[in-house]
Amino acid sequence: MAEDTAQQKTEEPTERRLKEARDKGQVPRSRELNTLLSLVAAAVGLVFLGKALMGDLMTMMTSGLAFNPNTLNSTESVYLAITQLIQLGIAAIVPVLFLFLASAFLGPAAMGGLNFSVDALTPKLEKLDPLKGLKRMFGLQSLIELIKAICKFLLVAAVAIVIIYYSISDLVSLGLQSFVMALGHMGELLMWSFIGFSAVLILVALIDVPYQLWQYKDQLMMTRQEVKDELKDSEGRPEVKSQVRRLQRQMADQRMMDAVPKADVIITNPTHYAV
Repeated sequence: MAEDTAQQKTEEPTERRLKEARDKGQVPRSRELNTLLSLVAAAVGLVFLGKALMGDLMTMMTSGLAFNPNTLNSTESVYLAITQLIQLGIAAIVPVLFLFLASAFLGPAAMGGLNFSVDALTPKLEKLDPLKGLKRMFGLQSLIELIKAICKFLLVAAVAIVIIYYSISDLVSLGLQSFVMALGHMGELLMWSFIGFSAVLILVALIDVPYQLWQYKDQLMMTRQEVKDELKDSEGRPEVKSQVRRLQRQMADQRMMDAVPKADVIITNPTHYAV
C-alpha cells in the first residue's frame, strides 16, 4: 500500500518538468477557444466593416459585369480594368483577413503562450504504432471530444433553427427584392448568424478552457519519487554533496595549519589567545 501511494501522481509539476514539456511542444491548447476567436473576428468584421465590404463587393460585381466595348480596343484598357477590380477586391478583404490572422495568434497566446518546438515537428516511429493509435481512438479523450462535438452540433443547430424561424419571411421575399436590398438583408442575416454562433461557442469555450488547463496539469503531475529523482539530478545526491563539503572543510583546515608558522597572532577561542 505504501508503494502504491508513493507512485500516485500527487505532486505539482516542477518548473523543470514544465519547461521540458514546452520544449517538446506540450502546451495547453483549446480548439474551441481558437474557433470562438475566429468566429468573433468574423462577427466583428461584419458589424464594423460589413457595410463597407458589401459596398466594395457590389461595386466590384457591377463593374465586372458591366460590358464596355471600348475596353476591348486595347490590351492596356483590359489590363487596367482587371487591375482595378483586383485592387478593389484586395482592399475589401484585407481588413477581414487581418482580423482572422490576429485571432489565430491571439488564441494560442492567451492559453499557453506562443511556442515553437522542433521536437513536435520531428517524425517519430511510435506515432505509427497501431496499438497506440487504437488506444487514442477509443480512449477517454476521444470520448470526451465526441461528446463535445455532439453538444456543439446540437447547440449550433438550435441557434440556426431559431434564426431561420424568425427570418423565414425575409428569406421568402428575397426573390422579390432588388439586388441591392436582397444583398443587404443577406448581410444582416449573416451578421446575426455569426453573433448567435459566437454566443454558443462562448459557452463551449467557458467549459473547455478550464478543462484543458486542468488536463494539461494533470498529465504533468509527478510522483514523489520523480520529484526526488529530479532534485538529485539538478542539485546532486545528498551523499555526494556531504562528502564535497567535508573535503572543503578539510582543505580549509589544512590551509589554516599551513599558515600557523607565519602567523603573528593565533586566536584559539573567544577567551584565550596564543601568541
